[in-house]
Amino acid sequence: MKVADIFHYKTIEKLAAFIQADTSPGDQSAVSKIAEMTDYALSPAQKRLWILAQLENGNTAFNMSSVYTFTGTLDEKAFEASFHTLVSRHDVLRTTFRENASGEIRQWVHPEEEFSFRVRQVDLRDKPDKEALLKKFITEAIATQFDMVNGPLLSVQLYRIAKDQWVFTYVIHHIICDGWSMNVIIKELLQLYAAYCNGEVNPLPPLTIQYKDYLAWRSERLINANKLHKAYWKQQLGGELPLLELPTDRTRPIIKSYAGSVVYRKWDRDLVSGVKELMKLENTTLYAGLLSIVYTLLYRYTGQNDIIVGSPFASRDSVELENQVGLYINTLPLRTIFNDHDDFTGVLGKVHQTLMGAYEHQEYNLDHILDELQLKRDVSRSSLFDVLVVLQNNENTSYSSGIQLNGVQIAGYPAINRVSSKFDLSFYFVEVDGEVHVSLEYSSDLFERETAERIASHLERLATVIVCNPALSLHQLDYLDKEEKDTLLYTFNNTDVVLPTDQTVVDLFEVQAEQHASSVAVVFDEEVLTYTELNALANQFAQYLISVHDVKPEELVTVAIGRNEWVVPVIMGISKQELLICQLIQITPQRESTI
Repeated sequence: MKVADIFHYKTIEKLAAFIQADTSPGDQSAVSKIAEMTDYALSPAQKRLWILAQLENGNTAFNMSSVYTFTGTLDEKAFEASFHTLVSRHDVLRTTFRENASGEIRQWVHPEEEFSFRVRQVDLRDKPDKEALLKKFITEAIATQFDMVNGPLLSVQLYRIAKDQWVFTYVIHHIICDGWSMNVIIKELLQLYAAYCNGEVNPLPPLTIQYKDYLAWRSERLINANKLHKAYWKQQLGGELPLLELPTDRTRPIIKSYAGSVVYRKWDRDLVSGVKELMKLENTTLYAGLLSIVYTLLYRYTGQNDIIVGSPFASRDSVELENQVGLYINTLPLRTIFNDHDDFTGVLGKVHQTLMGAYEHQEYNLDHILDELQLKRDVSRSSLFDVLVVLQNNENTSYSSGIQLNGVQIAGYPAINRVSSKFDLSFYFVEVDGEVHVSLEYSSDLFERETAERIASHLERLATVIVCNPALSLHQLDYLDKEEKDTLLYTFNNTDVVLPTDQTVVDLFEVQAEQHASSVAVVFDEEVLTYTELNALANQFAQYLISVHDVKPEELVTVAIGRNEWVVPVIMGISKQELLICQLIQITPQRESTI
């Protein structure tokens, strides 16, 4: 059964009838264990992450982390034993990456007895500045620089800050883990801990397969379905691909650095209820609605109506994969093209169809798509898309909300600001107790924190307007508050300047050059001129006009010049000689020989 079938058959009765009547054989293949080998092939996603990990900041940018507080009586030995059982249970947690004899990067699964791993326990109870020290340690842990060759690729810390209080953090590199896996780890950890505290044995059912088995199965499975998936994605991404030109505070750096941070907002229950009700009326999902709101905001920011964003797909379409740890997730490019006169429901319909197609063809990995497109690599930005949209509705939210287990109260720890960002903007949504918590991860190479806060506010305000008026055309949807409107309409338009009547432009320029001698006056590509340098060049050119061309005041001159840093000095030099510019001709390579 396809995901689209669930939306086509809108009642339980109709869906049940469809399933009963469906005689198609479906997918009868199952993941089976492969023979033990010295090393194993990487998935396409792992290969990409390994390459990125070799770049500056590329390693820490793909760390995944969770932080919890434990209050009560914690059995530290049982807790550490629980994590060691997890490492023993999941081969991928004992995996490292290095070249084999042929120079190919492979993954190596280490035997338990040869794998060095421990839970780092730190007692901060007697430290006078323990809160500041704790945040420092957590921040450092989240930014762990993992050793891909020697491992381990996970880091676990348990900080004791009071007699009955601990803070637990675990950090794992994305190359062996995904968001779903992080939830599997905390769920199984707590199950093991509860059993060990009660003197019981490991309660978890044995795993019938490991991540390496899944990779071999997926590779073989893709061979059979390759043509169908390839044709779909080639059609979706055909023609000229759009680059999203977001308005930024800074020029995009030549090489992407992954520097970033995150801001947070909460959408209240009334707004979330309104969004859900609208999605119900339109027969689609909350995620489709959130994705469409992001598309609408990006359109209003850029004016572009052909936009690609990234969206992660769990790729766990089998029951036996539910409790697996590994990099199963596949982030796919969702391209949506809409009309300038569409209303929000029109965009929503198109986004829904895009999502249905992506669900059906999610087996085709992003890296296969990139290989097929043969895109020219741009090291200043991510391939295909610069914005990611994620709805996190996994089980870890229950642990963040707080649960009681064997005399220990478990709750989420207040967010620690990350210092990395994989994309220009990443919108993370999570539904908690009827609210939607929004985390906006942003590239600090491009955006100030104030700008990121404003983007998050615009998104919330836009959602509110859409719920009230979903039939408004996109360009009518208002996302600015009164203060922002006043700034645009009045502050920015208040351009009246009183200038002295007894001074010329040249006189005013001379004053500026004297008062701001070392300040930047002209920028062209990599060339920068201060006011002192600009004034000197203008004087030099003015003298050149007199000595070489014997010009007189108020004579007409024609200037032929390329697009470079000399344009401003030339204009100022002419002004200093009280000449009149008759014509300013831009020299291009095609016109240079003629001139």
